[in-house]
Amino acid sequence: AVNFIDKIRGGESMGKTIFKSEPLIDWSKEEERTKLSKALREVRGNLGALYHPIIAGKRVRTVSRERIVSKNPSNPDEIIGRVCVAGKEEADKAISTIQHADADKKWAQTPPKERAECLRRMAQIFRKRRYFFIALGMLEVGKTALEMDGEVAEGIDFLEYYAACALVLVKINQESLLQPPGEKNTGVYEPLGIGVSIQPWNFPFAISVGPAAAALVMGNSILYKPAEQSSIMGYYIADVFYEAGIPKEMFHYLPGYGADQEEVIGVGNYLANHSAVRFISFTGSRTVADLMEKAVFKFNHETIYTLRPELRFRKQIATLEAGGKNAIIVDSDADVDEAVLAVSDSAFGFGGQKCSACSRLIIVDDKDRSSGLYDMLTRRLAERVEGLPVGSPEDSSNQFGPLIDKSAYKKVTSYVKIAEEEGTVFAKGKVPQGSPETGYFVPPMIVTDLAPDSRMAQEEIFGPVLSVFRVSTFEKALELANNTEFGLTGGVISRNPEHVALAEREFMVGNLYINRKSTGAMPARQPFGGIRQSGNGTKAGGWDYLLNFVQRKNISENTMRHGAVIE
Repeated sequence: AVNFIDKIRGGESMGKTIFKSEPLIDWSKEEERTKLSKALREVRGNLGALYHPIIAGKRVRTVSRERIVSKNPSNPDEIIGRVCVAGKEEADKAISTIQHADADKKWAQTPPKERAECLRRMAQIFRKRRYFFIALGMLEVGKTALEMDGEVAEGIDFLEYYAACALVLVKINQESLLQPPGEKNTGVYEPLGIGVSIQPWNFPFAISVGPAAAALVMGNSILYKPAEQSSIMGYYIADVFYEAGIPKEMFHYLPGYGADQEEVIGVGNYLANHSAVRFISFTGSRTVADLMEKAVFKFNHETIYTLRPELRFRKQIATLEAGGKNAIIVDSDADVDEAVLAVSDSAFGFGGQKCSACSRLIIVDDKDRSSGLYDMLTRRLAERVEGLPVGSPEDSSNQFGPLIDKSAYKKVTSYVKIAEEEGTVFAKGKVPQGSPETGYFVPPMIVTDLAPDSRMAQEEIFGPVLSVFRVSTFEKALELANNTEFGLTGGVISRNPEHVALAEREFMVGNLYINRKSTGAMPARQPFGGIRQSGNGTKAGGWDYLLNFVQRKNISENTMRHGAVIE
């Protein structure tokens, strides 16, 4: 049997290269902080610039005069840049470029090693420009340097890991087949074709780089539409893809509006419905995920029959991740110090704007025989929340920065009223004066005395709001944790091996974390993706993620033929 993991660790696929996680920057060093300051000045030196869609490596003028205005969420008066909106015309031109140049066949026939080398070159370029992308993320989406550095490292990990995995997959696909006497069996992975990558603003670097790179290394072409709020980040990422050697016809940057509009006016919606698009890779909200699935269903059950015979394929959602309402269970025997740190980091990192963020805390502490755990843990968390520094990410003392935009600010602040109606606002932090005019800052908040079916308990808020529940047994904690439509991440803080084993069996999530925080998944360590309404079970950062972008062909030849006909 072929040991896949040993091949990756041993670096057989890339000669002497061994995959290992990209190290993080040590911000305690003055020279590292100096580099970041220089990068921030570099980004600010280009404030207000105009950015165009990129089709086949060329900046193109758009038919529409609409512009996406990218603002610094910590200071909405600061315009990062203006992005020309791509629409139907630009999408058609990009797709036509792929089809007419026959580039998809050429790229598909490129040796896997050459495609993998493109990803490794990307990784190297991103390493050289690491501080620039950290600075850009701080200004465009409001992440702290610490959070943004972790994300850039994750994107580099995706590139190195997928490059290694792609080559090992080719080898294993062949070596796994039996070869009896007189028979030759061959396995081939064929790319699906033209794909759309629609990715979010909350991980504008890693989740833009990873899915696109995975599809490209397996021989596909990509139409890339970043979130409106992080379109400038997407522009600079696209530049690196071209510089690394991805054929210009195989990758196109199409910024614009998303697929959350019923009318086919957003480029995301148009691409999702396009008859030439073979697959969709999407990360975002549950609402948009539903629209994606409707588009695919309609295509496969209606549109497919009107196409030419050679185009009658089934469109598919190759990868899908659609949010969560994640819970951490703190067992009755838990280490309180460990629980406070794990819950706080999971709930309030990046202002709760992670799909994996903890938004529900379930404490096992029977009221009738209380150990005092509930009171102790809520009090400790309240003290932490009330002291969390919130403000501009350019001040390294701040724990987290603003929400992404005014719409997000209004949504999250509206839950303050809901919390007061449904439960008790147990603790609330502080924010800089002048919000939201001077920045979309919201205070971290803890809410108690909630019903399990309340809106606070069921709806994804996407902000620094933690709902706390009390149950009498670990079994009831699991029941409550599973009591939502989502299934992305979950956590358990416990010293009871039986309870840990029970959670491993019955906690219905894609990623379960034991005695640690529930955020911060890393490629090759914790492949990430949800189940139920949180996703379709695909796992970014795992070797099998690449299989979502290919179809397998097996060829079996009888080698015992008698003679050959030669003309």
